[in-house]
Amino acid sequence: MKKEMWKSSAEKLKSVRWLAVMAIFLALRIVVSRFSIPVGVNLYFSFDFLINAICGMVLGPTAGIVFAVVEDIMSYMLFPDGYGFFAGYTLTAALGILCYAVCMYDQKQSVLKIAIAKAVSSFGINVMLGSYWTYVLTGGSKAYLYYAGKSLFKNAVLYPFQVLAIVLLVNLLIPYLSRHHFIKAQKSPMSFIA
Repeated sequence: MKKEMWKSSAEKLKSVRWLAVMAIFLALRIVVSRFSIPVGVNLYFSFDFLINAICGMVLGPTAGIVFAVVEDIMSYMLFPDGYGFFAGYTLTAALGILCYAVCMYDQKQSVLKIAIAKAVSSFGINVMLGSYWTYVLTGGSKAYLYYAGKSLFKNAVLYPFQVLAIVLLVNLLIPYLSRHHFIKAQKSPMSFIA
């Protein structure tokens, strides 16, 4: 990871324009996370991953991590769950945005980069780390592998659809984001490998 990537992303935290963009993303993420489509028992499709991907691509690692932490805390304050606030989920949110930022920020977009970012987010963070948090919060009532297995199944089923949705959205947004200098100028449709 380049040092310049972190630095240019951190500069966005000093800009009123970028703070306003972050506030819009924050509102979108909180609203979108409230809606999901059930596709099976304890299996649902939500669209909040799309906001995470665009945030990582546009905000970068530093501003993206700040966004994720603020979003997680605000979401909990607005819609508390039965477990209470848990910092592990805040870490998970920050790492999720970081995956997209590392693969997509300040560079030419490609299907492969999106697929890699989503794979690390889904399988590395959601399955491995998220399952551990569930295991901890439930007091170890079931084995870690039970939670990891359920999460692996869910993420494996949803992965291709989520990658496709991100690719379509990014392709749709590239002309607007390039024209208004939210990302480096590039053309749509994106290539498979950049």
